[in-house]
Amino acid sequence: MLLRELGKRIADKQRISYIIALAIGLILYTIVLFFNNWNPISLITGVFSLELSVVSGVTMRFLSGLGLSLTYATFCSLMFGFLAPLMKGSKTKAKIIVGIILIPALGLIFYSLYTIWGAIYIARTLTDFEFLSMIFGVWSLMVMVYVLPIIKGEYTPEIEQTGVSKAQKKAGDWKFSVWKGYKSYLRKDYGSVYEKEFERYGSRLFMIRAILSGLVLLPISLILVTVTPLAILSIVLWIRMFSLDHKHFSGLERGLLILVTLSVALQTTIAFFQSELIVYSTFFDVSYGIGLLSGVILLFIIILRK
Repeated sequence: MLLRELGKRIADKQRISYIIALAIGLILYTIVLFFNNWNPISLITGVFSLELSVVSGVTMRFLSGLGLSLTYATFCSLMFGFLAPLMKGSKTKAKIIVGIILIPALGLIFYSLYTIWGAIYIARTLTDFEFLSMIFGVWSLMVMVYVLPIIKGEYTPEIEQTGVSKAQKKAGDWKFSVWKGYKSYLRKDYGSVYEKEFERYGSRLFMIRAILSGLVLLPISLILVTVTPLAILSIVLWIRMFSLDHKHFSGLERGLLILVTLSVALQTTIAFFQSELIVYSTFFDVSYGIGLLSGVILLFIIILRK
């Protein structure tokens, strides 16, 4: 409740809130630079920054794993749409096709468990391809989860939903139930039903990932502590996440979010080029495996509840 009230005050007095945050950050940054012989590069590449990049990297790898399960849900929706004519009028065919399409989910579960097991019990160094894929993963995550949705005005990780949002969700569920009954029992168009259901599963996973991306903005931004103006801004934006049901992000806040998230990606990339970070590759792989496993399990929970 405290964070929500603070978020409301920031939302209502945005300019002064962010000006104060930036001023505090600049003052702290000047003090830090003074004690560091006015050398900003050594701050970014120092041991303290390296340790914080581990926290940021682990969090981002978890979100990447969760994103792969969302991609799988999208794949299922496309496959059901393509195979819909084969399932029409036959529940038996529909069940067989559903079983075949869900097989990769079991493969994802085994892959995630193998990734976790391999990271813990198989000591190895990263190949050049894996190293580059990690950097690509960081940038693609920040762009796909944060930057593009922010630019489109679609990034609204509402932690607390409004009464209107809840009413719209209930109305949507009721409308879908009526449509599903019509398609299943009257038209026997099982393929279209499964296609629509997996679209909804994917939408729910997307919403969950969006909420998580808002909650983990703070640990992801820890790497910016050595650049205090950006660090203070990220803290204020994180608090603002708790009041999105009161007021959505403004153009100013969207611009600041893009600045913070791209700065995180840039500084994480710099940290990855430090050889000392390879020691922590186990943590990155375990986090990725847990994220993937959590996403697949969450997908099955959503399916079973329906």
